[in-house]
Amino acid sequence: MTIRQILRRLYFSCILFFAVAAVPGILSAQAFEGEIKMEMSSPMLGTQKVPIIFEVKGDKVLQSADDPKAGKITVYTDMKAGTQIIVQEAQKQGMEIDQTMIDSVMKKMKMQPLIPKEAGKKEKISGYNCELYTIMIDSTQEMDLWLTKEFPKNIAEGIRNCTDAGMKNTGIKSDALMALLRTGYAQVRMDVKQGGVTQFSNQYISAEPKKLSEAMFTVPSDIKVTKFDPAAMGSGGAGGQ
Repeated sequence: MTIRQILRRLYFSCILFFAVAAVPGILSAQAFEGEIKMEMSSPMLGTQKVPIIFEVKGDKVLQSADDPKAGKITVYTDMKAGTQIIVQEAQKQGMEIDQTMIDSVMKKMKMQPLIPKEAGKKEKISGYNCELYTIMIDSTQEMDLWLTKEFPKNIAEGIRNCTDAGMKNTGIKSDALMALLRTGYAQVRMDVKQGGVTQFSNQYISAEPKKLSEAMFTVPSDIKVTKFDPAAMGSGGAGGQ
């Protein structure tokens, strides 16, 4: 299974879930701009740990990871426009996903909501005091989400945008999780389990506030982008509102 398949199968691909290194002085409420790094591990990858990089500038997120088989995978997300383009650079091809279309398809599929539930457990992870929330994907799959409120507000917002972007590129959505993150929580670690056994983990590596060029959030002109066909989602997704 390739890294891209793992990311698409999981969702929080994204993904997505980090804690932030010490960032003294970054206490303003302005939107986060900079780089967030996380690391993915899985028994299917052996001892290999896969770095995932998120470049965040307000409502725009650029996510990238190197797949040993497929090459570099880059995901361009525009939260404000509600669009996402997944690019396989080696093939010079990209697929554009419109969130409004995905929402419509998921509504017709009548998927069960993904609701985070407080587990009553606490643990210190990467130096942050975390609380455990769980989300049941189906009868055997669950996500363990270790969340903290110890990040500066703008950093937590940047992590939330990464989390949202990660969900979008797998066609999965949890309004309840996003609402919880808007209360000030941010994700430090995520474990996906099957039958109680951990299959994948995403964990924080570092965060670095810095200025980013607008140009880096534009898909290169030599990439052929096609629109996503909602029929490809089939009838067996894993998540809803």
